[in-house]
Amino acid sequence: MVELPSADEIIARLDLRPHPEGGHYRETFRDPRTDADGRARSTATYFQPARGERSHWHRIDAVEIWHYHAGHALTLRIADASGQRSIRLGPDLAKRELPRAIVPAQARQAAETTGDWTPVGCTVAPGFDFAKFELPHRIGPLRAEKSRSEIGWVPSTFANRFRPHEEERKKMHGTLGVSNIQIEPAILYLGTPVVLIGSANEDGSFNLAPMSSAWWVGWRCMLGLARNSKTTENMLRTGECVLNLPSAQLVGAVDALARTTGSNPVPPGKMRRGYRCEKDKFGTSGLTALAGDTVAAPRAAECPVQIEAKLAHVHEMAQEDEAWRGNLVAIEVRVTRVHAHPAIMMDGEPNRIDPDKWRPLIMSFQEFYGLVPEKLQRSELAQIPETRYGPPGWQPAASAS
Repeated sequence: MVELPSADEIIARLDLRPHPEGGHYRETFRDPRTDADGRARSTATYFQPARGERSHWHRIDAVEIWHYHAGHALTLRIADASGQRSIRLGPDLAKRELPRAIVPAQARQAAETTGDWTPVGCTVAPGFDFAKFELPHRIGPLRAEKSRSEIGWVPSTFANRFRPHEEERKKMHGTLGVSNIQIEPAILYLGTPVVLIGSANEDGSFNLAPMSSAWWVGWRCMLGLARNSKTTENMLRTGECVLNLPSAQLVGAVDALARTTGSNPVPPGKMRRGYRCEKDKFGTSGLTALAGDTVAAPRAAECPVQIEAKLAHVHEMAQEDEAWRGNLVAIEVRVTRVHAHPAIMMDGEPNRIDPDKWRPLIMSFQEFYGLVPEKLQRSELAQIPETRYGPPGWQPAASAS
């Protein structure tokens, strides 16, 4: 007799993590194609409620299709203007169980397993967006409409669920205090926007490389790059680039470029981290190349922000460090043109990006985040041990002193 895995074993095997609605999940697909607002056309996610857990009442602004995969049957409840109904997802058609159910956009939904666990798949079109995710208002009086099922609702983003109330916030002040400890991390990627640098190869083809060591002052930008990378080579040769900033919805396209390089042969440092040479970066990512207006480097059409720039200064980094010397370069570029999608612009302000509409993709210690507290998906770069980022023999300053 085959011994069935436990709910915890399934969570570990499928690499699931807690979902704010309850249960555990992992996004496995985000369509690199986007709509006019920069939103992925569809997403696919594993979801599993175990015994004692449930998918609490919530709603999203898109159609969601539930697919039964294994385990005990699952009860899916749906409430909308026509009333409330239940659908039982499972393998036993004789008991009126169904392998699939569709939840209309804006309908309330909740689910729970009838046994120990039920892994399912959830397909959403257009793609799932936590900014469009709403949970019931659980604190204080109901302040919004009620459906026939008497569920009270107010919009609640994923981040709101983790925002402490005033009393909790007061308790949190000073909790970190003087308890910090000394550490020596191999990398200091503390959370910055991802940039896809577009550059022109020597044969006229295009290169597209993800990075996150970038910061801006006015219309100048500093880029931290590997000295022997294809992007650095192209920028030093042409003096041009495009800084394409992807939204969180493009995380799949960005991750597809992880561990790829336009350099042939692959530099030794990247070879150690499992990189491969890839000539067609746009094809690999599924993004679309557009011509720049002021530079010959490519823009990525799907990125909501595209910044054309020209090289201003080059600074060789870590010259006093024998291990790093010759490996790192900081390039200052001056911005020559900025392109932004109309959907992220501030109403009535033709030259201002609205921070309430712009959702950049963030990389923090090799993991992808948006402006929410949860990782967006598995990151290919996070599979590389941090220790492999240092050159052989390198030690942190604290250890070397």
